Amino acid sequence: MSKQSILICVAVLLATVLSCNKNSLPPDVPEIAPCVITILKDGKPVNDATVSLSRTEGHGGWTVYGMTDFEGIAKITTASVNASAQGAPIGDYKVTVQKEPPVPRGNKTPEEMQRMTRDERSAYNAALRKQFAALPREVPNIFYQNNTTPITLKVEPKTGATVTFELNDF
Repeated sequence: MSKQSILICVAVLLATVLSCNKNSLPPDVPEIAPCVITILKDGKPVNDATVSLSRTEGHGGWTVYGMTDFEGIAKITTASVNASAQGAPIGDYKVTVQKEPPVPRGNKTPEEMQRMTRDERSAYNAALRKQFAALPREVPNIFYQNNTTPITLKVEPKTGATVTFELNDF
């Protein structure tokens, strides 16, 4: 292949990649504005929590969410089936916060698990589920669902929303 052919192939590939705008959302998504949410409990960051925004009126078939980092900060993203963009659509939202405690691993090796009878495995797994259910939750259950969370948020045109929520304030 000649040098000119290679350059043409690279140029076509580059043009194709640049023309695919992965940040374009469907036309029914309203204007997107920056949205950053910080989650605290007892004044300390809640890390590795899922923060989800649900419109208080209507739904456009997109998901608005973020994960908190070690500082408790979630940079919100709006996603549809084939695209995503940083920020949230303008509007009013209910905010849910979810964080599960680490799942108990148990003390059995895979080989020990294989040697167990079906009833032994069932009892062992039931004991692990009981341990998991008894673990303290960093984020109280009230924040897990739209119909129970007291957190609301308004994303404004152009300015968006940058807010901090202290879970103990609710």
